[in-house]
Amino acid sequence: MTTENDKNIWQAARTCLGASGSLSVIMPAYGLETVIGRNIETVCGLLRGNIPFEVLPVDDGSADHTADAIRTAAARDPEHVRPVYVKVNAGKGNALRRGFEASRGTHILLLDGDLDLSPTRVTTFFDIMLGKRAAIVVGSKRHPDSVIDYPWTRRLASSVYYTMVRLLVGLPITDTQTGMKLFSRDALQWSFDRMLVKAFAFDLEVLSIAHAKGFTVAEAPIEMHFGNKVGSLTWTNVKQVMIDTLAIFYRLRVLRYYESVEVAPAPAAPITVSVVIACPAPSAYLTECLNALAAQTYPHFEVLVLPDGEGENIQYPTRNNQCPSEMRYGAMAGRATAETGASVETDDYPSPKVLQNIQYPTRNNQCPSEMRHEAMTGRATAGKGASVETDDYPSPKVLQNNQCPSEMRSLDIGYSVLDIGHSSPFPLSIIPTGKTRPAEKRNIGIRAAKGEVVAFLDDDAYPVPNWLEHAVKYFALDDVGGVGGPGVTPPNDPFLAQAGGRVYANRLVSGNYRYRYTGDRVRPNIDDYPSCNLFIRTSLLNAIGGYRTDFWPGEDTILCADVVLRHKKRIVYDPWAIVYHHRRPLFLPHLRQIGRYALHRGHFAKRFPDTSLRLSYLIPTLFVLGVVIGAPLALLHPWIRYAYLGALSCYALITFIASFTLSLPMWIVTWLGVMATHTVYGIRFLLGLLSRRMPCEVAAFDHPMEKRSK
Repeated sequence: MTTENDKNIWQAARTCLGASGSLSVIMPAYGLETVIGRNIETVCGLLRGNIPFEVLPVDDGSADHTADAIRTAAARDPEHVRPVYVKVNAGKGNALRRGFEASRGTHILLLDGDLDLSPTRVTTFFDIMLGKRAAIVVGSKRHPDSVIDYPWTRRLASSVYYTMVRLLVGLPITDTQTGMKLFSRDALQWSFDRMLVKAFAFDLEVLSIAHAKGFTVAEAPIEMHFGNKVGSLTWTNVKQVMIDTLAIFYRLRVLRYYESVEVAPAPAAPITVSVVIACPAPSAYLTECLNALAAQTYPHFEVLVLPDGEGENIQYPTRNNQCPSEMRYGAMAGRATAETGASVETDDYPSPKVLQNIQYPTRNNQCPSEMRHEAMTGRATAGKGASVETDDYPSPKVLQNNQCPSEMRSLDIGYSVLDIGHSSPFPLSIIPTGKTRPAEKRNIGIRAAKGEVVAFLDDDAYPVPNWLEHAVKYFALDDVGGVGGPGVTPPNDPFLAQAGGRVYANRLVSGNYRYRYTGDRVRPNIDDYPSCNLFIRTSLLNAIGGYRTDFWPGEDTILCADVVLRHKKRIVYDPWAIVYHHRRPLFLPHLRQIGRYALHRGHFAKRFPDTSLRLSYLIPTLFVLGVVIGAPLALLHPWIRYAYLGALSCYALITFIASFTLSLPMWIVTWLGVMATHTVYGIRFLLGLLSRRMPCEVAAFDHPMEKRSK
């Protein structure tokens, strides 16, 4: 029962929320199976009857039974508790972002799930928000009215970090890291639209972006009981926080990135996407890729798979009780309901070890035509007939006809579209092409595509659930012809494949193009991007005539040049449109791939110099020539020999330092891989530069299904 005193305590909160507002409490949780259920009930009990609210506990890929505890708590109060599940741990910042995307409140309270910060202070937060007309109120351990039980090591670390932040960023607050913050939705939305950090320095970036925009930030006292819990104050985490903090300073004060970054508007109408996957044959990688596509939060898409043969062994993704429980809900819209009709599944980083061998069952024995309305409008079935609306867009006409994939197309493409005989959570077509180059397969896919945008995806890559959502928004801008996103090495790849990924991501290998492999800031104009994660307008592809088929690899370089130079459209890079791209392992498969890339880049340097004749591509060749020419010269005089050996020693030392990681075996292997990559690339680039024509390869080259498909 709410007393008169309670009404007075909550008056500021009601005034801030207004007649139609509500509070969304986002509680990130990792490894909290023993306390999260009780903590959710504590928060609900505090707010119930006082203000309109919802609680969104976010399980951040916990290895224990935290997700089960959250489901139990949600079942007890389905009206207020709306869980979000991120399958693989990706950092607190990412978890909070996923929670925000699922929230509906006008005000957002970010509250650590372990409740070491007492939620009863939320009324004080609202008092300060109202009194100071602040858009953001941050809990501070340094506030004179705070009551804290905090280890001295943490106090010291907090003081050092506060000094660093004050000097670099200039925020008018004394504490950025306390896990209790109250935002107006507009302020948090502004920051999330521009932020890049996913983990430990997340708090600083959110506050820095909002403060730079002019949102008022105020501090509030907290009550903290740290207890005996084990924190995350490790050397690795501290190092990452320092790196992220310096990056925020660089973007904020040097680049002025946050004030100039382009934020694409939400499309006025749904933009349909055709995902084209060229592959030699069914594989575990393809299964993993389709499984990840089933988890997309954006519902307006179809998938076209183009294998050599008829694809009878392709394993089709579905969402039914025969799938693993962690994949079951949220497969199509990312907000599908589990037991209570209120949970959100967002498989941000699906694990290859979990997904690659899944046998996909059918979904209630439906034909794809029976679920087409769901697949294209974002209504994923929940419980017994209930549904959760995941998108305000009307159902697109271009892809919504009540036919199975094989029946819905009347295509003059010279290839038959198979009646797959399976149901799928999205429109899926299999188009056998025979053994041909990827460019030819993709051109067939372009002709078969029904979407306004074609998304090219390699079969050995799998996207995060909001991949389509982040990329498609840019096509609301008329001058945008394409979008690319990073291809990140999967966290569970084998050791040598991980090493290959680290070589690609090394600054001394990829240079200015490192963003292709690691994620970076939004780049509004790029002119060359690989087809493993590339979106292009269908109308533009038709105007260009698709891919050139006389080159592979390298056909994507020519396509991008056509988009940018011939048709004067932009290609935008968005670091959140992530796919995980399996790497060729060191050494031979990786070096063969590097050699092919270098050979064509060298040839393109004279054939297509606008995008290929660049110093960064020439440096490895200059290095190789220096090594080869310097060796005989070093025999002529001791001083030349000393200079030659000194230069080689400096090179070895620089590459050794640039390859650093805490794992000594990975450090050594990466270092050797960097030097081998420089050598192979330099030699092959020179051969390509001197070649009159390029071979037109058809082989899959180290693809896991290459031998089987021959």
